Amino acid sequence: MIDVDAEKGRLSKLIEKLQKELGGIKGKLANEKFINNAPAAVVAENRARVETAGEELKTLQAAFDRVAALG
Repeated sequence: MIDVDAEKGRLSKLIEKLQKELGGIKGKLANEKFINNAPAAVVAENRARVETAGEELKTLQAAFDRVAALG
């Protein structure tokens, strides 16, 4: 048995943290100075992190939706 409200709260915090992180990375990638001055490996790492974080966000949102449906 799980505490639905506690689990929803935990998942909400994780989702919010990931959205904030994702926003920061997207902000960097939208900055031409960053793109032009950062090493290519750093830019590529940030682009990969956007994809990974997007997938994580979908997974967390799906988990939240499943828990929310329980109660």
